[in-house]
Amino acid sequence: MRGHLTLQPHGTNQRWLRQWPFWRSTALRWLVSATLVTGMVLAFHAVASEAVHQSELRQQALAAQSRAVWRCKLLASQKARSTCLLDTAAPT
Repeated sequence: MRGHLTLQPHGTNQRWLRQWPFWRSTALRWLVSATLVTGMVLAFHAVASEAVHQSELRQQALAAQSRAVWRCKLLASQKARSTCLLDTAAPT
């Protein structure tokens, strides 16, 4: 019947294997697979390294903020402390 969907049994549609006979080579399949896996590992490494870098930057920023708040709290007058804490955007 034309125009209707017909399902073929599993494994009968191997047209892409006939179009590219070099793909039947086991060595080529291993080479492509190894290249893909290597690329995925490198991509994962890049993402993990960037996450570590971002974490270090966040830790440095938090340490700087903590030091600034500590210095503000050492000021003698309450008004100076409040102004300093407002400037550092820290809650009083």
